[in-house]
Amino acid sequence: MAVRCSPEALEKSEIVTSILQHGHRQTIKSAIIVSRLWFECAFPIAWVFKAATKLASVENAERRQMYASEIKHLNRDTADFLHYLKPTVTSLELGAVGWDDNDFKIAADFAGQLKDTYFHEVGLRASPSAIGNFLASCTSLESANLALLGRDLDFDKAEYFVALANLPHLKFLAGVSYLKPETLRPMVQPVPEPFVSLCYLSSAASAAAIPMVFMIARNITELDLYVQDGEPAEMQGISNLERLRKLYFQVGSLSILTK
Repeated sequence: MAVRCSPEALEKSEIVTSILQHGHRQTIKSAIIVSRLWFECAFPIAWVFKAATKLASVENAERRQMYASEIKHLNRDTADFLHYLKPTVTSLELGAVGWDDNDFKIAADFAGQLKDTYFHEVGLRASPSAIGNFLASCTSLESANLALLGRDLDFDKAEYFVALANLPHLKFLAGVSYLKPETLRPMVQPVPEPFVSLCYLSSAASAAAIPMVFMIARNITELDLYVQDGEPAEMQGISNLERLRKLYFQVGSLSILTK
């Protein structure tokens, strides 16, 4: 059944955008030439149908940058084109791309605009310091999922965890490989108030690290921990988590959920 709407409705950007988001590629291309309003609504959606690497075929640098400014999400196919283009993105997803130190250095140029990141096995060619410098540049980051950031990295010495602790807007942190006292101890002195905005933390952890987790995550509201090497020896530090609303513990085959 056809749905009718008034001509006035098609002059509202939120309605036009909602319609075009469900359109086919040819529909989007046609909408660009309808009017200036429709162009502004359709142009960002049009790039959803294109891989970011297609920008390599755009010879005019100014036009290429204009197109790039409409890309808000980068995924695992974009490592090469970072070398000549600095897009304005708010979301970065990397999976098994093998970024090296230079890739992370280039990506740091736009990292200040990122709101969320998802990393899956991206640290196999990059050093902890390169990843740490990149994360330290993510000054607006609100969500970080570091699923299997790099199996070959020594997480105990990784600078990127200290970099995350300094981010002022980070609210969600998941997928941290394995927390040990050695991982957390460096933050006690150089980071006086680590994870100041963190609300959610999900991680595997050593039983000996649990008291330190309670120490650094004072503003946490939801905590999800998988303890791999026995029961935590101390729990009294949990009283410092005044805002904690939900706690999930998995110790071996035993799961504990409190609300």
